Amino acid sequence: MVLSNRAQIAEQDDSYRRGLILGLTMAEIVILIIFVLLLAFASLLAVEYEKRHKAEQQLSLTKQSISELTERLSVLEDIAGGGDIEEFVRELIASQKVLNQLGDVQSRLTEANELIDKYEEVAKDVGVTPTPEEVAEALLEARIIREALARVGENSVTNIIQESIELRTENKRMQGQIANALKKLKSLGQSNEMPSCWAKPDGTVEYIYEVAVTNNGMIVRETNLPHRKMDRKLLPISMIILNQVTSSANFRKMVMPLYQWSIEKKCRFYVRVFDLMGPTEKDLYKQRLKTVVTHFYRDFRIYKDF
Repeated sequence: MVLSNRAQIAEQDDSYRRGLILGLTMAEIVILIIFVLLLAFASLLAVEYEKRHKAEQQLSLTKQSISELTERLSVLEDIAGGGDIEEFVRELIASQKVLNQLGDVQSRLTEANELIDKYEEVAKDVGVTPTPEEVAEALLEARIIREALARVGENSVTNIIQESIELRTENKRMQGQIANALKKLKSLGQSNEMPSCWAKPDGTVEYIYEVAVTNNGMIVRETNLPHRKMDRKLLPISMIILNQVTSSANFRKMVMPLYQWSIEKKCRFYVRVFDLMGPTEKDLYKQRLKTVVTHFYRDFRIYKDF
């Protein structure tokens, strides 16, 4: 009897085990599958909801754009007065092009005014008062040069402009030198052989510096020639110390570049020499004066008030 009960229990246990998968009953497995399907369905619903939301927003924006375009079309129809809208739009586009062209003209006028201001400023620096005709001619020349050099690099343009300025200055200087040389031919008593580097169109000498000879050395100062301001900038005078006492040796060193420049140009710069030494120091004065006249020409007047 006991054995029969045990056999019955074992049979029931085997039957129970056959109803399990991974330790789960069939009912539990079905519930899990349904739960997973619900999660997947919920995820798909969320994606579709997002797409629908974006589509609704786009639809709203499209409706708003259509409404704005309708209002604009209504305004255009009112402005056109019942005429052809397409023709009216073409006229608007043509008017816009005209306005753009007027803007370009205004820009060019502004640029021309700036060029005129610059030209007048440069002319003032060199002591020239240009007439309106001269300004117009200069602007025309500038435009021709700019168009001709449109394909040239910026550095090359700068060099060409600098060379042009130097050539104009050289031409003006040569005119003065020729007139000065003609004057010298009329007065053969002078010993100076080179023409003045700076001279007026009539040949009158223009002095570049005033040099005071003192007990302690020499003092150099610029002459008051406003129209030579641009010319000074083109000279190698960066080493020259102004308005300070300098020794004879330092004087020779600092004026040497300018002296060599005058040799290349076959001319000499003139200076006024001031004698600020005492009557008992004439020998020292003559030595220092020789240093000056080795590099410059001077007139033969003796200046005292420096």
